[in-house]
Amino acid sequence: MDTIEAMVAERPRAMNPEEWKVRVDLAACYRLIAHFGWDDMILGHISARVPGSNRHFLINPMGLMFPEITASSLLKLDLDGNLVEPSDYEPNYAGFVIHSAVYMTREDAGCVLHTHTEADIAVGALEEGLLPLSQWAMPFYCNTGYHDYEGVSLDLDERARLQRDLGEHQVLVLRNHGLLTVGRDPAEAFWLTYHFERSAEARSIRATGTEPQPARPADRRGHQQDWRATPMSRSCCSIAALSGLGGVNCSLATVSCSTCASWSQRGACSGPNPGGDGGGYPGDGYPGPGCGPG
Repeated sequence: MDTIEAMVAERPRAMNPEEWKVRVDLAACYRLIAHFGWDDMILGHISARVPGSNRHFLINPMGLMFPEITASSLLKLDLDGNLVEPSDYEPNYAGFVIHSAVYMTREDAGCVLHTHTEADIAVGALEEGLLPLSQWAMPFYCNTGYHDYEGVSLDLDERARLQRDLGEHQVLVLRNHGLLTVGRDPAEAFWLTYHFERSAEARSIRATGTEPQPARPADRRGHQQDWRATPMSRSCCSIAALSGLGGVNCSLATVSCSTCASWSQRGACSGPNPGGDGGGYPGDGYPGPGCGPG
């Protein structure tokens, strides 16, 4: 029996199998974030919607570090911040505010991942935000919102502003704070976080004072290439296997992964580009309408 099968076998009898699978994937996602060094002691949080319930989501308990999170220790909250099931732990209130804001308005959100890393905070502190300087950055062009810093998120009123700034994007840069990614499941939220981190690290080249050339699609003026519509159909390891728990052999644990499917087609950018060359692509390093801060 491999590690994934063992974890599934540990499911409490009273728990729905679909919920247990989400719990296992979510706990594995915490291990992945810690593995890459993107955790922040007991701060930061990752959540997942409970299958079959629009009002309940799973999130880490306050006081546990990411490598300590298990499928059974995750808290189940409703959109009002109440514990749905009893626990010895208390929720992180700021985590409740941020994550509930997304689940209240985004029916497509299956997982929300929030981190604080040096690269993310640096990008959020720059007026122009993330620039298309690398191939890693292409999925975030016209797919990233920006939210001004309001301090620790303890005010329920901030939820409306988070919802406004996220819009239909999959990524929200919290200025001077960190990153928020929204995926259909933990695997997709992790994929977005991984590639944004690499993009943010590459972005730091420009922050040092050099002037690299932004990546430019071949047809700048005709139509905006939607990088998320590029087919990436292939099998990939489940997120639990990717976490390396128990040395799972990925070749034996491949699944049809929604993260590897084609991206949903969204509207492309159009219109004049302030400070640029009149096209919908950011010339001179400044984002066009709907493609960056502002």
